[in-house]
Amino acid sequence: MKGFLKEFSIGSFELGEGRAPLLISETACAHDGSVDEAKHLADASADAGADLIQLQVFRTDQQVPPSHSLRELLGRIELSDQEWADVFQHARNTGVPVMAFVYDLPSLRVVLDQEVVALKLNSADLLNRPLLEACAESGLPVFLGTGASTFDEISQSLGCLSANGSDKVILMHGVQDFPTNLGDARIDRVRILREVFGLPSGYGDHTDGDDPASRSIDLVALGLGAYALEKHITLDRSAGKPDFQAALEPDDWKAWASTVRQAASALSSSPPVDLSDADKRYRVFQKKFAVASRPIKSGDQLDDTSVRFLRLEEEGHISALAFDEMGQVMATRDLDAWEMIRHADLAPAEGDSQG
Repeated sequence: MKGFLKEFSIGSFELGEGRAPLLISETACAHDGSVDEAKHLADASADAGADLIQLQVFRTDQQVPPSHSLRELLGRIELSDQEWADVFQHARNTGVPVMAFVYDLPSLRVVLDQEVVALKLNSADLLNRPLLEACAESGLPVFLGTGASTFDEISQSLGCLSANGSDKVILMHGVQDFPTNLGDARIDRVRILREVFGLPSGYGDHTDGDDPASRSIDLVALGLGAYALEKHITLDRSAGKPDFQAALEPDDWKAWASTVRQAASALSSSPPVDLSDADKRYRVFQKKFAVASRPIKSGDQLDDTSVRFLRLEEEGHISALAFDEMGQVMATRDLDAWEMIRHADLAPAEGDSQG
């Protein structure tokens, strides 16, 4: 969309076509209200190789009314401003850049004092005008959750961000069922979002951490052009702490990250039409080109009995289709059997109008 950048940096990480995706460790509410647990999650994220540590900040009274079924849980695990300042400081000390998942204006004000490199908005706040405006005015890159949203709603949200100065937005697809069935993940929306809005897109996985597919499902998003991948982390799935259903333990998270990065290394960092050095080596090894199938004298007219198309150990010159297009040709010099035929070795045969 107009006014938004298609490639940009987040911290020292360059987002762009053909680059490895940004891997985000989503700590979410796995801290279960414990500052020490939140710090351990930051440490585990860094040790597992995350490119970004994501800390999720909210104010319960800004999220649900008193009668809501989640009110008691949210109130129990909510951290204070000072506790969050302590956690953010600890997370920054790991050396891994920190981003913040914010749900309300009070929480945004807290995190803007914490040297975060990016912000995340849940699809719940896709149309939250005051929060959109404030995030845009911060000048920070915004990861915009688009789950369960119409394209018209996404367009409205982007319009608000753009009108308030935002130019770095990543559209994040994700279905949050905790856990999400594989058939409901709809990962193809990563590609569709890019095509419809012309912006970088990413995927936040919420499939079952007990399912081996959760270690590889993100490769689908990678192949569809995801610039960022977000995966929940928890210290111990068996403890059953918030968001554990879609989370991986640190060792599994580290293995997942390694798998993604290895797969990303197979992507092209240059336009696919360009031949890489490996392509060129493969071309020499495999392609078939014209050779003399018998001794040919200068002036002899070439035909199917005197030319064969074989694999060589050097770059050839004339393919079978190119030879057919030449029409009737004759040799301009003597050629030994099995010698490669070059363009300079041929000329139009006498009386032939093609050349």
